[in-house]
Order: sequence, then structure tokens, then C-alpha cells
Amino acid sequence: MLGRIKHWIRNYFGSSKAETNGFVILVFLMLLVFISLSVYEHAISPTIDLSADHAQLEQLVLEMEKSAASMEKEVATTPLLADMHAFDPNIATATTLIQMGIPAHIAARLIKYRESGGKFRTKNDLMKIYGFRVQDFERLLPYIDLPENLPEFKKKEFVPFSSEEKEPIALMFDVNRADTAQLKKINGIGAVLSSRIIKYRDLLGGFIDKQQYQEVYGLSDEVVEKLNKSTQIEDNFQQQLINVNKASAEDLAAHPYINYKLAKVIVAYRSQHGLFLDLEDLKNIKLVGENEYNKISPYLTL
Repeated sequence: MLGRIKHWIRNYFGSSKAETNGFVILVFLMLLVFISLSVYEHAISPTIDLSADHAQLEQLVLEMEKSAASMEKEVATTPLLADMHAFDPNIATATTLIQMGIPAHIAARLIKYRESGGKFRTKNDLMKIYGFRVQDFERLLPYIDLPENLPEFKKKEFVPFSSEEKEPIALMFDVNRADTAQLKKINGIGAVLSSRIIKYRDLLGGFIDKQQYQEVYGLSDEVVEKLNKSTQIEDNFQQQLINVNKASAEDLAAHPYINYKLAKVIVAYRSQHGLFLDLEDLKNIKLVGENEYNKISPYLTL
């Protein structure tokens, strides 16, 4: 029986024989301590009189509740940001962005987008920065020194007509900035599929190739074709990258292209051989063939 349990633990967690034995011993010791404490408590409970401390304990709880309520009131009445002012995301410094309440890593991502040639033309363009939170955007909306929309003559309003489908094809939009409302405008994509597309996109760190649409569970070939016609991936889009020298096995395994077994092997290889000096060093791992490397490397960095 114990052998079966150990076998199951090794298969499920991918642990070594020594790790499995240690885990079983640890569980046994925890159970032993728990049982000992229970027996001890029952043995001494008749002899201990806690009535003298009961009033003092109630008073302490009351004071803690008052203190927590006071802290909650103070937080609720304290403004999050005292110095809010208009700013242009095309020229704002990292310091300015952080002062406006934008997380430091998002501010860095925004500036990197600018340096790679990206430009913000409307307020909504801020949402093209991967990970930019909706609540931050709504809070900053009155202070963004950009127009709400582009002038009419700058918009591409041409809607081609498909003679085969007898229906207009949706306007082109950026799949990495799209929300469920935009995706649902495509015939054949409803609430479930639109949410599934966005969830998979976020797990990936962004789509970098339209071929990845086929990886979304539940999309028929017909829907994938319509998604191809109605969406685009910006040339200067920067996908979210995972630092292979810093990420834990759990961080790596969260990506759709890396299973937990491979994630543990990558971390183990890094521990044994030192930090990766080149992403192609991943090919030294038996589980990473040429196809696997080409698939995961666009989402990794050093």
C-alpha cells in the first residue's frame, strides 16, 4: 500500500525517490505531532482554568477590532494619489508614469514600446500595453493628454463584402488589444469563445502569429478563418517574456507551451549548470527539441 502511494506521488509531482521518501516521512511526523497535541490537550484540559483570562481575552479582541476599523477608515479616506495632472504617454518619463499610479513594470513596458517605434494616438491606445489594468486606465482617463478618437479622415472605414458568406467582414482590429465585445462582432464567436480567446492570449503573453488561433480550444476552421480576416497583429507588438534565469518552475509551467515536467527540468538544469548564457542552451535539455525550442523561445528571455 505504501509503495503504491509513493509511486503515485512520484508520478504526480515528478519528484525523485529520495524526495518522495522525505515527503512521506514529513506527513507521518505531522500526523504524529497532531495526535500527540490532541492527546495532551485532552489530558490537561480538566486541570486548566481559563476563566481568569477570559475577560482579558475579550477585551484584547475588542481593542483589535477597534484598531482594524480605524485603519480601514483611514485607508478609505486617504487619496491614492495627491498629484494628478495631465500627461502625454508619448513623452512622459518613467518617474512621471509611476507618480501617476502606473506600476513600475508597466511603466517600463510602456517606454520600451515607445523606444521600439510605438506611438499613442488616442487615449485607448494605452490599452495596447500588455498588462495595463482597466482600473488604472479608467482612473487616468481624464488626465491622458490625447484625443478620444482619431479624426474621421484618418480612420479606415472600408468594409469589404464577402460574396461567399453574403455578409460584411468586420473591421480589422488588433487581436492583442481586443476585448470580448470586439471579438463577439465576428460571426460565430459568442461570449464563451471570446472569453476563451482572451484567456489563452493572456496565458501566452500575446499572439505573435495568427497560426496560434488554431490552438484555442473550440474554434472551428470556419471561425479561425473569420478571425484571421478580421484581426491583425501589430508589427511592433512586444509579447510578454519570461526570464528563464529567474522564473520558478511554477512560473514556467503557467505558459501553455511548457508543461510542469519540462519546467522542473529547466530549473534543475539551471541549478546544475549555472545560468543560461544563451537561449539556445535550452537545446542541451533532452526534452527540448528543435520544434519545442522554436515554439517556446519567442516567449523567453535571459
